[in-house]
Amino acid sequence: MQFLIHIGIDTVNLSGHPFKPIVAEGDIVEAGDELVKVDWNEITNHGLAKTVMVVMPNEQKLGAAVTINDQVRNIEVGAEIGTATR
Repeated sequence: MQFLIHIGIDTVNLSGHPFKPIVAEGDIVEAGDELVKVDWNEITNHGLAKTVMVVMPNEQKLGAAVTINDQVRNIEVGAEIGTATR
């Protein structure tokens, strides 16, 4: 399965400064792998939202489904936020 994770809204003007990628596009990752480090204070200091969007672009093609717990607001490291099934 493939996921697109979009961190922050309107952060493009920060030229990537709040983000330090740990993995590269196309890498295979497993549950629990660290993907990116984010300086949330820099995002907040610029008045931007700390929104993270998780998109599964090939969901229909694979017949897969993603269920996200919509009650989750503050996420601890390693916490499960939902499930993906095929």
